[in-house]
Amino acid sequence: MSKPNSILIINPIIDNTWEIQVKNYVEGLLEKRRKVIMKTILRGPKSIECYYDLELAANGVIELIQEVQKSDENFDAIIINCFGDPGLEAVREICNIPVIGPGESSLLYASLLGDRISIVSISKEEKSWIADPRLITKGMEGIFASFRGTGLSPSKIVSEKDCVFDVILQAAKRAVEIDGANVIVLGCTGMAELAKQIEKEINIPVVEPLACAVGIAEILIDSQLSHSKILAYREPPKKVIRWERG
Repeated sequence: MSKPNSILIINPIIDNTWEIQVKNYVEGLLEKRRKVIMKTILRGPKSIECYYDLELAANGVIELIQEVQKSDENFDAIIINCFGDPGLEAVREICNIPVIGPGESSLLYASLLGDRISIVSISKEEKSWIADPRLITKGMEGIFASFRGTGLSPSKIVSEKDCVFDVILQAAKRAVEIDGANVIVLGCTGMAELAKQIEKEINIPVVEPLACAVGIAEILIDSQLSHSKILAYREPPKKVIRWERG
């Protein structure tokens, strides 16, 4: 069935616990302007916490997109719901509609709001395995203040929101007081509903990645723009690809 004027949100992990929460959140942002369709990958990791998980998730995202393309479903844009943007560039190559990553979107938004950006994420490390390459690609190293890890698991973000809020808030405060941050980016889309609460506590912009992705998707849809197919995201050459031994 055709789904005109709609956005496909891909859950790039096999755990579908997030689906209803994410769908309701995005529908709230869109205020019925567009239809929201959620789909969860069939094969991949239960959570994304390292490069290995990211690559497994990317394969699952590509597989899901290819299945959608075989159907008669139509969408105006696709959002891959993870700060790590698994499969983002590859999916742009095989699609002719905007494909948006919350991680990339949030960093671009943050660069408009201040000149000392800190990322607060789920990682235990005080270094961003997930954001550093993207910061370099986008030429943003000069305005990156710090990465503050919280050591939270994705499942805990869902199940223990009160405890999670305090942990994230303290990490954000350290980024401001110690690292000199004047913009905070939340490095996990599971933190979405906490953004405004944290912003009230620290009095600087707190950028929520999924909301940024939705905003950019709407702008591109309304502007009738999509990704370039010259060099950057050109269609992959046709070839035989084998996933299993024949």
